[in-house]
Amino acid sequence: MAIWWVSPNLLLNISLTCFSWADSGEHKLTVTATDKSGKSAFQSVQLIVQPVQNIPPSFPYVQQRVEILETTVPGTPIFRTVAHDPDGLDVSLRYYIHSQPEPDLFTIDESSGMLHLSLTGKLDFETQPNLVPITVRGKLGNQFLVFIVLLKAQL
Repeated sequence: MAIWWVSPNLLLNISLTCFSWADSGEHKLTVTATDKSGKSAFQSVQLIVQPVQNIPPSFPYVQQRVEILETTVPGTPIFRTVAHDPDGLDVSLRYYIHSQPEPDLFTIDESSGMLHLSLTGKLDFETQPNLVPITVRGKLGNQFLVFIVLLKAQL
């Protein structure tokens, strides 16, 4: 990531990169400011990177209840699970369905956490339990339980 700051006589460019656990500690930087005429000034910066605790991601709720009709079209988005990584790495979270009563009834987009009725998923109020528990888990985090409540279609 680069930060650019522009004033009428000064252009300042500071390039920053994300630090990892291994980068924690003290880093010394020299920032150069150059005006339009080519004159420069230098500033030394001491950057201290504090390590985080490497805490696993967590979901804001332990469980969620979602109601859908048995006539829901396969492939339809049902619910988006959202976890938070206290280490600030939310963009690298991956989501997985850990368990569900019928294999491949629901799918999850591993990047966004969006839960879908699978393309081959068929819901039937009379033959399936009307409460479908699905356990979603982050790659390294806690688990989250989604209860899908199957509603009978009114004809």
